[in-house]
Amino acid sequence: WNSDYENILLYNNAIKTEAVVYKNTRLRHGVRVSYYQFYITGTRYEGHFTNLEVGDSIDVVYLPKNPKINRYGKAMDKYWSVMLYRKITGKTTANWEMPYMNDH
Repeated sequence: WNSDYENILLYNNAIKTEAVVYKNTRLRHGVRVSYYQFYITGTRYEGHFTNLEVGDSIDVVYLPKNPKINRYGKAMDKYWSVMLYRKITGKTTANWEMPYMNDH
């Protein structure tokens, strides 16, 4: 769902704002996808993550030049921590691959 290129752009340029989870759906394999929305200068933007609760207020980060590129804030904090760990240690162990996908 996310590209490393977009994540790097977010790391260097992101602005944080608040979003609200407004809907949950289930995929065929049982994963609950949560959809959030936020507004920038009156324009509505959306994003998604997993296992959030409808009505939750969450932090998201977005690109100021293109708010359609946005991510759940806690997920990005963990993603950036993993990338820093990999850069410092040179390790890419399996248990560090996607630690944030079902954690919030």
